[in-house]
Amino acid sequence: MLNDAEVAIATTNIVQKMTDHDEMFTAFDVTHLARVTVDDEIHHSTVKAFVNQMFANGELPRDYIRTSTEIDVFGNKVRVFVYSPTWKDVEKYDPKHFQDMDSDPFDKKGAPKASHGRDKRGRLCVPVSVMREMGSVVGEKVYVSPENGVIVCFPQYISSSAIPANSRVYIVDRSGNIRISKRVQALAGISNNPNFVASEDEKIEIF
Repeated sequence: MLNDAEVAIATTNIVQKMTDHDEMFTAFDVTHLARVTVDDEIHHSTVKAFVNQMFANGELPRDYIRTSTEIDVFGNKVRVFVYSPTWKDVEKYDPKHFQDMDSDPFDKKGAPKASHGRDKRGRLCVPVSVMREMGSVVGEKVYVSPENGVIVCFPQYISSSAIPANSRVYIVDRSGNIRISKRVQALAGISNNPNFVASEDEKIEIF
């Protein structure tokens, strides 16, 4: 059975794939896919806690909301949180959409590719080659600080005293990337295709 740190990584990877594909989902869905693709003994209570934590920490895309609603689970009405993009109708959430799957649906669609372009939400992808120069790997936190004309990324093992107070927390996804939101790019004043520079003090500067 996986330990809590490994469950946290599995949960993060599945949630990031779901949000990359604009899916509506619940913690039940995340648990199901984790059991199908990672370990069939993963506890739902542990996954649910990590999903709630991700939402509370702002680790889901900014256009994702959480709505309390009732769904039918094996003939019983259960109140759950549905996580969804703001433009999707929660009433159309189908609890059977993921529950009927016995393999990873996102591998069939194709996992997000490593690149330094922008995705359909305008998020800036910091490629795996750059993340490796900083020493950050899948599942680790990266602290992202928008400054005047530059975005500075710090690895999770750096001293907390070196991390600016305005930093956002990102998780390195299963492709080894992080995807920086449009809001953070705007705060730094970055709009064109940027340059990535890994400095000697174990941080990345994007400008």
